[in-house]
Formats: sequence, C-alpha cells, structure tokens
Amino acid sequence: MKRIHYPGTQIPIQVGDLVLWYDDDTPSKVVFIISTNQFPAEEAGSIDWFRTEFGAGIMIDTPTVGRVLESEDCEHITLINSAQP
Repeated sequence: MKRIHYPGTQIPIQVGDLVLWYDDDTPSKVVFIISTNQFPAEEAGSIDWFRTEFGAGIMIDTPTVGRVLESEDCEHITLINSAQP
C-alpha cells in the first residue's frame, strides 16, 4: 500500500494523528487519507466520492475552519502526536 510521510521524515501519516495546520495553536486531527483508502468506518461510504472528486489528499479536522483537504505534500501540517505507537 502507498504510504504518505510527513515532510522530511519517514513517519507515515495515519488516521487519528494530531497535527498543527499552518499557524494554529490548537491541534487538528487527521480524519482520512484519500489516496491510500484510509477511512474510518463512519466515513467508509464516502470513499468513492472523495476519490472521484479529489483523487488524493488528506482530510483534517481543524478547530479554526472545520474540515480541510490538505495536499499530500503535507506542506502545511506538522505532526504533534502519532495515532499509532
């Protein structure tokens, strides 16, 4: 399976990771990853729609603007805490 990593690292992005988006002070959460089909059960019905509409990207839930689709280069997100040990 294709893996997407945080910039400059070998740390894979995973659903549930806590990240900072741009200059937010409050963490955002990775909701799903379109290109790798990593969707939580409650979002599984949306997989085909998101793949058709966007093809790729990482959906994060931000405290400032709600859900945001970030590009896979992850230029605007920084890992705070990984969902997996």
